[in-house]
Amino acid sequence: MVTIEVGKESNGNYLIQNDQGFSSVGLNAPGGEEGLTPIELICSSLGLCVAIAIKTIIKRDGLEMESLKVEVGATKAQGSPSRVEHFQINVHLEGVFDEARKKKLITSAKRGCTIGHTLERGATIDLEIV
Repeated sequence: MVTIEVGKESNGNYLIQNDQGFSSVGLNAPGGEEGLTPIELICSSLGLCVAIAIKTIIKRDGLEMESLKVEVGATKAQGSPSRVEHFQINVHLEGVFDEARKKKLITSAKRGCTIGHTLERGATIDLEIV
């Protein structure tokens, strides 16, 4: 099981830390220069997952890639409950890739992205005060 700890700091931000001690800063609302909001964090998780999947496939298939950039946008749903209803992922990939190869990369990246599968299919959430 992956465990992340989130704690409120005296400056109003949130310290996000993994088991290895790496930390990041979480913010309540967009516009801060010191960290990311929850929606930005979920977008970054999805983008990173897609990037890793594409890079793995390219390496496995012995292809050459000059650069890779993944942009993820999120649209919040109107009304309740508060949630994201749509993610748009744009992959900027430089290298020699024909349309058939690009289509295969998209299909394979979707298959290999744990975060994408979780968002599309849902996960149970157990919330307790301990």
